[in-house]
Amino acid sequence: MPGVLAAANHAFDELIGSDPGAGMPYSRLHPARAAAVADQPPVLLLGGPHPGAGAATLRQQETQHIADVIVRAKAEGWLVGDGRPATFSDVAVLLPTRTTLPALQRALDARGVPYRIESRSLVWSTEAVRNLVTLLQAIDSPADEVALLAALRQPGLACSDVDLLQWRAAGGRWSLFAPTPEDLTAEHPVASALRLLKGWHERRWWVPVNHLVDEVVRELRLVELTASQPRPRDHWRRLRFVVDQARAWCDGGGSGLSGFVAWAVQQTESDADLLETVVPEADDDAVRILTVHGSKGLEFPITVVAGLSSSGGRTDAVLWTNGGPLVRLKAHVLEMAGWPDASTTEDAERAREATRLLYVALTRAMDHLVIGCYYKPPKTNSGRASAAQRLWELLSPAGLVRTEAAPPASMTNLPVEPVTAWPIPDRDVFARDRAQLLAALGTRVATSPTALARERAGSDGSTVPPHVASTASRRPPAFARHGGRGAAIGTAVHRVLELATLPSPSEDELQALAHAACEAQGIPDLVSDVVGRVRTALASEVAQHLSSGSSWREVYLVVDDGARFVEGYIDLLAETDDGRLVLVDWKTDRAVTAAEIAAKREQYRPQLSAYADAVNRVLGRRPETHLVFTRPTPAE
Repeated sequence: MPGVLAAANHAFDELIGSDPGAGMPYSRLHPARAAAVADQPPVLLLGGPHPGAGAATLRQQETQHIADVIVRAKAEGWLVGDGRPATFSDVAVLLPTRTTLPALQRALDARGVPYRIESRSLVWSTEAVRNLVTLLQAIDSPADEVALLAALRQPGLACSDVDLLQWRAAGGRWSLFAPTPEDLTAEHPVASALRLLKGWHERRWWVPVNHLVDEVVRELRLVELTASQPRPRDHWRRLRFVVDQARAWCDGGGSGLSGFVAWAVQQTESDADLLETVVPEADDDAVRILTVHGSKGLEFPITVVAGLSSSGGRTDAVLWTNGGPLVRLKAHVLEMAGWPDASTTEDAERAREATRLLYVALTRAMDHLVIGCYYKPPKTNSGRASAAQRLWELLSPAGLVRTEAAPPASMTNLPVEPVTAWPIPDRDVFARDRAQLLAALGTRVATSPTALARERAGSDGSTVPPHVASTASRRPPAFARHGGRGAAIGTAVHRVLELATLPSPSEDELQALAHAACEAQGIPDLVSDVVGRVRTALASEVAQHLSSGSSWREVYLVVDDGARFVEGYIDLLAETDDGRLVLVDWKTDRAVTAAEIAAKREQYRPQLSAYADAVNRVLGRRPETHLVFTRPTPAE
């Protein structure tokens, strides 16, 4: 965007180009495409000087102004890309540190703006993560009354202020080992919560940290409780983040809940963690919130930069130099020799790093750039100027930007994004709907033609319910002979019939295939049995009219019968010399007498019918179906 780059070039010509310590001259950026909107500058500065305002007030005013601008960008249809109206997902808010995040979240929530926090170092500062870390602190350290009280008030333990007051008024102590006061029952909310925390405290030595964290999230229903939030998936994603971090911490050699809690607190409080994990979600229309470090290498149609009001003052007590550490306890009184020079050098390097970070932030914008420039001027000319002040003073008089000291009055008339309200159903209606949902989830989405036969009549003659009939095996079990090896015999017979030359394989081929199939099934002593069964199958009338060139064996099928999917394998599908389409199913079941064969044919009739229906739906021709029973020779 030409206008964005013009403003950036003007600012960094001064911030980088005039700094002799930068090490190189500033190289101006050149646009690669035309502006989406040419009638006004695409850079907007918010705020300006606010003498006497405190840091908290500046953050509140700036974030509220930013939230209003984001609402306006969508309501007014700011043009981005090839000229389309902007959406919330086109907006990215970049923060140099985590200090501004809580105020920004409150401002966006107040305006109903959906947002997604994507930088790992920012996720550690979110309320959901802080609450979970506080719970772990209370479990780990029984003496930490502040953490324990904060844990009791969280939604997972749900002790109200009234419950806490009752407990304290009755003489209860803030301890995991405190007995329940005589005036209260053991089922009092505080007593129940303390028992739960005490149980985890006693088990913390015997359970891996990641398992314990996962158990806390699960047992307290923390994921389910996020349903009360406007954007629950963001909140449960943050809980999942902590569980994943606990697992990674253990995999990295960490052990013990105390160690993990100390590490997690350090992540929450420290700004030194620059390792970012940016996980964009293309289907979510929400503002993205990242650190400036996390935005490196990325571009956004609308970029908002906030949190530049800090002057970057330093409170270090130790500085590291090539000669070793330097310590200062009190300025100009208790400090090591060399401290003033080392401090001056450190300040200069930090200022240059801040400028480089500011350069990254201002060059992420593709179409629109919004910069929060609320700042408090220093009391003296020698005071350090913040990045917000420097940008305001450099850009506002140059005619390259638009400025707004405060949100325009018209902003109050813009619509607030509605929050979806989910009505709570009647308990009986909920129970009925839940039962229906569970029943639907328990319904098999697929079955096999073999299972259809089992549903009609099980192997013992009793009816087998649909949910019991297995789809794992594609054939009913063969008769139990040879020490319970009937299923292996059936598989070996089908394997030989799949590979043998139709309709009359040579004796050598038949023996070789049978030996290989029986060896694979662990029944090498039953080769003669398998060969005999294959011979009876190939001697059947239907097999004698087949040829290898017009037959297909072990044909996989899957069709939708309207209620569920039917899938299975057709043993043999072939076309006879006279043009008939035939379907053959080999069976190794024990059936000798005419009555037994008739009963088996009736049992497998649904299976053959399902196969025939599937072939008809695919080919438009319904095949003849043949059930061929294979028996060893000579007859048993």
